[in-house]
Amino acid sequence: MKPTRTASIPSAAPAASSAAKAWLVPLLAFLLAFAVFAPAITCGLVNLDDGPYITDNPLVMADSPWTALPACFTTFQQAMYAPLLWYSYALDAVLFRATPAAPWGFHLTNVLLHAANAALFALVLSRFCKNRFLVFVAAAVWAIHPLRVESVAWVTERKDVLSAFFALLATLAWLRCRCLAQPAARATFFALALLLHAAALLAKVSVAPLPAIWLLLEVWPLGRIDRSSLREAVRTAALRAVALLPFFVLSLAAAALASAAHGDMGAIRAVPLSSRMASVPVHAAFYLLKTVLPLRLSPLYPDLALTIPRILGALGLLGALAAAAYRLRRTVPALALGLLVFAVFLFPASGIVRFGIQSIADRFTYLPALGLSIALLGLLDAHRPRAPKPLCILHGALCILLAALAVLTLRLVPVWNDAVTFNDRVLRFNPTQPHALVSKADRLLEDGDPEAALPFAAEACAQRDFTLQAPLVLALVLQELDRPAEALRALETTPRQATPPRQLFLLDWELARVRFALGQYDAALADATRALASLPPEMAGQRPFLHLLAMAAAHHAGRPDEALAHACAFPAYARKTSIADDDLLPFHLFEWTIQHRTAHAAFFRALLADALDSDPGLANNLLWGFATARRSPIPPAEILDAARRLVRGDAAGNPGYLDTLAAAQARAGNYADAQATARRALDALRGLPASPDIDRFAGKLRRRLDLYRTGTPYTENAFSRWMANAWGEGLLTSTKVPIDE
Repeated sequence: MKPTRTASIPSAAPAASSAAKAWLVPLLAFLLAFAVFAPAITCGLVNLDDGPYITDNPLVMADSPWTALPACFTTFQQAMYAPLLWYSYALDAVLFRATPAAPWGFHLTNVLLHAANAALFALVLSRFCKNRFLVFVAAAVWAIHPLRVESVAWVTERKDVLSAFFALLATLAWLRCRCLAQPAARATFFALALLLHAAALLAKVSVAPLPAIWLLLEVWPLGRIDRSSLREAVRTAALRAVALLPFFVLSLAAAALASAAHGDMGAIRAVPLSSRMASVPVHAAFYLLKTVLPLRLSPLYPDLALTIPRILGALGLLGALAAAAYRLRRTVPALALGLLVFAVFLFPASGIVRFGIQSIADRFTYLPALGLSIALLGLLDAHRPRAPKPLCILHGALCILLAALAVLTLRLVPVWNDAVTFNDRVLRFNPTQPHALVSKADRLLEDGDPEAALPFAAEACAQRDFTLQAPLVLALVLQELDRPAEALRALETTPRQATPPRQLFLLDWELARVRFALGQYDAALADATRALASLPPEMAGQRPFLHLLAMAAAHHAGRPDEALAHACAFPAYARKTSIADDDLLPFHLFEWTIQHRTAHAAFFRALLADALDSDPGLANNLLWGFATARRSPIPPAEILDAARRLVRGDAAGNPGYLDTLAAAQARAGNYADAQATARRALDALRGLPASPDIDRFAGKLRRRLDLYRTGTPYTENAFSRWMANAWGEGLLTSTKVPIDE
């Protein structure tokens, strides 16, 4: 028997006034979603995948999006095959000049795509219900729910909003195809739906169940499945499935590519089948409860314990919902449809396949929650009161609901402002989360407080869930506390069998660093050689820096031939015929840029002492790097004394040397002296012939002077810029290595 409520799909073009009204609700949904998420445009990047996805991704930061296009479609990136995702970032970098320092363009595209999805979803819902207010409410509940924040405010989750954009467009094209009588028009919209489905899959494979969702729509609201008998229902459903066969083939191909990418990058986690099956109902119930009560939301949740009471409770909740949907299948068919849409879209992310560091996440609800809004719309439409007063009360309650969701979302968006607020939010609700602990330790170390960083790094290592980041950061913190022997023990006790094979080179690289610091040069060379041998292809850009370490170890070990061989693998040293102590400078500079500093302070001190007597330009570069670093093992007073000596030895009054002295004075807390010295540098510039370079330098000096007036030192990673300028030809700009997905 067919349901009593079957939505009709108009076959004729509506009148102009009706068309305008039809677009009113999508427009309002777009404007509401954009207004609620507009604050996300001012957010920065966070230290959870934004680095490998954006900052250190050569496809995104390429000079031209056209040069990145072939690689987007021919390579796996970050354990995914998502060429349209990477290309969308590259377009942002060109169209909006989006950069890691000014990522507003990346965020703007995320917000625009999500707002467009709200409008498209409203258009889809209009096929289920003709009550415009209820359609708006259902679309808005999905669009501004706090569970959407992670997918919209996090740049990395562009894949959610981009894939949903194409999936919703494909759904509209397919619905249009199903209501047309002319074969040519049907074929056109069928091809359009197929193309859009392919585009959605090229952004994120999680839209693969979309053809199954369309098959559900054949039951209701299209009513194209004959349910007069079970035999007829199976026969007509099979016919509809055959018509969707090209879409299913695309989905299977995309799933195969995704599986290959995850396996190739070592992102799939080995979890017993029994645990994965038990997690499906538990995770589904978790998302349902968070939808109803969106409190204590966190970017990184701990794994849910799969206890018997929790499993039984989840099965009970899901069973009750299934029973209600079956009982109301004739009067409220949208309830069953919505719950099935939720289940089908959630299944791939329900824990049945485990990859990355998270088993549950708010972003996993982006597509499944569409089904919950369909169910909500069906319930509201079927049970809306007819009398004016109760109807007014219902409308008022729904408006209050939307206002409450908007407030919760607006309060949650700032979590994604920067790495500090992000990690603090995670540790607030999950104080033993390894990634957040590692990030906290890394931040404290960068701020110059390795003592404070140590307990966080140690706590991360003590967690049951192994992540290679933890022992690596612990070893780094111990090295910066000048405890290399303890750092070596921490690395030697790291279980190699628990380390993903494609990450073993990171462990060997860190072992080589620590052994180099301990003077164990032969062992350091062996570790570096092993790391080079296991370096995965996608990390080829790191190879020259690893060769620098091997070069330095071989040089100190008295093995000149091996030192030269490794040196020639560094692009700037390709034509070297011998290696001297001075040639080790780029090695020490690179290590400094990635926070390994205490072990290299002696080299820099010795180099500075010689340069102050023989090469003031080199001395100035070194002092500028020390004075402007956020963290330096060389005390500010020592840097200031050397900067004063540099200026005293310069009779011509070089404004660059004065600029360095001002930075050193500010670093030592002498802001009045820093202001006076900066003004002396500006006066010295006025005596030089005018040129664009002089004007730019003067502008920088004035900005630094403004900082000193506010009691703020000037900071930058000057050694990174120095290395790029002096030895950067043939090197990638990235110096960071992703560890976890």
